[in-house]
Amino acid sequence: MAWLGVAAAVGLLLPWARSGDRTRSSIELLSSANALGVIEGWPRVALFVGWFGVVAGAAVGLVFVAWDRPRLGAGATAVVGPALVLALVGLRLTPFGVAWGAWVASGLGVTASIGSGLIHLNGQAMHGKSGDS
Repeated sequence: MAWLGVAAAVGLLLPWARSGDRTRSSIELLSSANALGVIEGWPRVALFVGWFGVVAGAAVGLVFVAWDRPRLGAGATAVVGPALVLALVGLRLTPFGVAWGAWVASGLGVTASIGSGLIHLNGQAMHGKSGDS
């Protein structure tokens, strides 16, 4: 599931918003909107927290998987879906149109989160404990 989290994080580079005839990735959107002061209040906070949550969750999840700690990796990756949904909700409250990349990244993130939850629950059922195996 960590790989789905990474795929969702890469989805941040896809077109996320439409402004006129131009599409912008999440990075371009955050940079431009911040520089121009277009997005204010909690939608701005939601976009920034969601964006950094995706990157951090995917990176930490991948590190844990590399260390052969799949349940810890699943736990870290589980934040990717909610973070992307939070960013998507923030984006929907802006004057920008939502582009296809936001939906793809959010779908991948939610799938990674659901899979991560299943891995964690399966590990608890198999080992009868809450620690990592």
